Amino acid sequence: MMGAWAERSWDVINAVHDILPADISLAKRTKAIDAAYPFGLRKNHPYKVWLRCRKKYLDPYRTTEMTTLMEIMEGVTGDHGRHD
Repeated sequence: MMGAWAERSWDVINAVHDILPADISLAKRTKAIDAAYPFGLRKNHPYKVWLRCRKKYLDPYRTTEMTTLMEIMEGVTGDHGRHD
Protein backbone atom coordinates (compact mmCIF):
# COMPACT_ATOMS: atom_id res chain seq x y z
CA MET A 1 0.00 0.00 0.00
CA MET A 2 1.27 3.42 -0.97
CA GLY A 3 1.20 6.36 1.44
CA ALA A 4 -0.57 9.61 0.64
CA TRP A 5 2.68 11.49 -0.11
CA ALA A 6 3.86 8.82 -2.54
CA GLU A 7 0.46 8.59 -4.19
CA ARG A 8 0.38 12.36 -4.76
CA SER A 9 3.99 12.29 -5.99
CA TRP A 10 3.21 9.58 -8.53
CA ASP A 11 0.06 11.40 -9.67
CA VAL A 12 2.13 14.51 -10.43
CA ILE A 13 5.05 12.61 -11.99
CA ASN A 14 2.70 10.61 -14.22
CA ALA A 15 0.85 13.77 -15.30
CA VAL A 16 4.17 15.38 -16.31
CA HIS A 17 5.29 12.19 -18.04
CA ASP A 18 2.11 12.14 -20.11
CA ILE A 19 2.86 15.54 -21.65
CA LEU A 20 6.59 15.05 -22.30
CA PRO A 21 7.85 14.02 -25.73
CA ALA A 22 9.23 10.48 -25.70
CA ASP A 23 12.64 11.63 -26.98
CA ILE A 24 13.18 14.48 -24.49
CA SER A 25 16.63 14.59 -22.91
CA LEU A 26 17.22 13.43 -19.36
CA ALA A 27 18.12 16.97 -18.32
CA LYS A 28 14.86 18.41 -19.67
CA ARG A 29 12.84 15.49 -18.27
CA THR A 30 14.41 16.07 -14.84
CA LYS A 31 13.78 19.81 -15.03
CA ALA A 32 10.10 19.23 -15.90
CA ILE A 33 9.65 16.77 -13.03
CA ASP A 34 11.41 19.09 -10.59
CA ALA A 35 9.29 22.07 -11.67
CA ALA A 36 6.14 20.11 -10.83
CA TYR A 37 7.07 19.47 -7.18
CA PRO A 38 3.72 19.76 -5.38
CA PHE A 39 4.50 20.07 -1.66
CA GLY A 40 5.83 23.60 -1.10
CA LEU A 41 9.11 23.64 0.80
CA ARG A 42 11.66 21.07 -0.29
CA LYS A 43 12.32 19.52 3.10
CA ASN A 44 11.10 16.96 5.59
CA HIS A 45 9.19 13.77 4.91
CA PRO A 46 7.15 14.84 1.84
CA TYR A 47 10.33 15.91 0.05
CA LYS A 48 12.08 12.64 0.87
CA VAL A 49 9.12 10.68 -0.50
CA TRP A 50 9.13 12.85 -3.63
CA LEU A 51 12.85 12.24 -4.16
CA ARG A 52 12.38 8.46 -3.88
CA CYS A 53 9.56 8.53 -6.45
CA ARG A 54 11.52 10.90 -8.70
CA LYS A 55 14.55 8.60 -8.59
CA LYS A 56 12.48 5.53 -9.36
CA TYR A 57 10.90 7.34 -12.32
CA LEU A 58 14.16 8.79 -13.71
CA ASP A 59 16.45 5.77 -13.23
CA PRO A 60 15.40 3.96 -16.44
CA TYR A 61 16.11 7.12 -18.46
CA ARG A 62 19.51 7.52 -16.81
CA THR A 63 20.47 3.99 -17.82
CA THR A 64 19.55 4.61 -21.45
CA GLU A 65 21.30 7.96 -21.66
CA MET A 66 24.37 6.80 -19.72
CA THR A 67 24.73 3.76 -21.99
CA THR A 68 24.69 6.05 -25.02
CA LEU A 69 27.21 8.38 -23.38
CA MET A 70 29.50 5.48 -22.54
CA GLU A 71 29.32 4.23 -26.14
CA ILE A 72 30.24 7.70 -27.40
CA MET A 73 33.11 8.01 -24.91
CA GLU A 74 34.38 4.56 -25.81
CA GLY A 75 34.49 5.53 -29.49
CA VAL A 76 36.32 8.76 -28.76
CA THR A 77 38.85 7.59 -26.19
CA GLY A 78 39.06 3.85 -26.75
CA ASP A 79 39.48 3.38 -23.00
CA HIS A 80 35.94 3.81 -21.67
CA GLY A 81 36.64 7.48 -20.91
CA ARG A 82 39.02 6.75 -18.06
CA HIS A 83 41.68 9.24 -17.10
CA ASP A 84 44.34 7.81 -14.84
